Amino acid sequence: GSFYSAELKQLFKKCQKIGSRKGDKCSECGVQANLVYCLDCGVIVCDNKSHLINHLISYPSHNKLYSYKMRRAVKCCKSTCKETNIYELQACAHCLSRCFDRHYSMMNATWSGQGIQYIANAICCDDHFEWHRINCANARAGYSGAVVDASMLHSSSSGQISEYLF
Repeated sequence: GSFYSAELKQLFKKCQKIGSRKGDKCSECGVQANLVYCLDCGVIVCDNKSHLINHLISYPSHNKLYSYKMRRAVKCCKSTCKETNIYELQACAHCLSRCFDRHYSMMNATWSGQGIQYIANAICCDDHFEWHRINCANARAGYSGAVVDASMLHSSSSGQISEYLF
């Protein structure tokens, strides 16, 4: 038997197809960087110039995203967990900070492949964040933040949601 639900198998298959596509661009400005695929409607936008923010504000029920940078859906790091709602997911601040320090090149503004994997492993649903906290390298890691805070979408000054994820 499989550990994965039919819903997760379908999500993984869809993400595999998205990841194998070439030449995808932001539907708003045509750039090919910082891309996000909305799994709820199929639109592709970049996380720049408020394109992703505007999409999420315009369609508040859209909460499932595929990150081209991570080459996967933004979901709980526990592989069998079905939580994909970006508003329900938490990110460990300690792990993201450590990942940035070790795996982001300020010289050429890129992430290492290993760093991108670590980012995905720092994202958990509420139920699995406690497990993450217990296993975190920082025994006192208790701070987490929402992957996407809906209340902050209207006040984003950078026009970007996450340099880490997208």
